[in-house]
Amino acid sequence: MDARYARKIVPSLELSDYLTFVPSFTKRCMQMQSSNEAIEGQELVGYEFMRWFVSLYEDKSISRETLVRLKRWLADFYRESDAELRVSLVNIILEHLFENKKIRRFFSDWKTDPILSQAYEAAEMWIKGLP
Repeated sequence: MDARYARKIVPSLELSDYLTFVPSFTKRCMQMQSSNEAIEGQELVGYEFMRWFVSLYEDKSISRETLVRLKRWLADFYRESDAELRVSLVNIILEHLFENKKIRRFFSDWKTDPILSQAYEAAEMWIKGLP
């Protein structure tokens, strides 16, 4: 995800490469919970996913469908996760995504879903606690 290193990849990666790899890698790393090292990796990869999502959201050349696809992936990942991983997804990814009001509105359809509404409300509560 670091542009300094990404430039060294030849041929360069296309957005479609990232859209295939990043969610899959994020999911795999987030699911590893057996040690402190795994938890640190979970935080790092979750943070990188969040930053990548924000950069795509702010990039006017990225289609709305791409963003919807990533939001749908995150929703599916949240739904299939156990309670512990759901907390991590909220704390590491959603809370920080929701710091951006436009992104929070983009996720507002989660409020009406019986499962996703829990994630939305938890992330929104954290935002309300910020100064």
